[in-house]
Amino acid sequence: MTPKPTRGQSTNSSQLHVEWTKLETDELKGGSEIIYYSVYINEEADAVQSTAENFWIYVKDAANTDSSATF
Repeated sequence: MTPKPTRGQSTNSSQLHVEWTKLETDELKGGSEIIYYSVYINEEADAVQSTAENFWIYVKDAANTDSSATF
């Protein structure tokens, strides 16, 4: 099993930096090709971003007061 995603060193009060280990082996990928990873904040139903990388950085909009963007 791969480790769960972690907060990266660039995380602060206005920016969320998430890192994870890419799934590389056929066993981990379940025989499928991984085209992208989807990133979700809290319990939201829709992904906030999709990326082919092993990290993602979200910068909070200063006008955003939505509590789901709190990190």
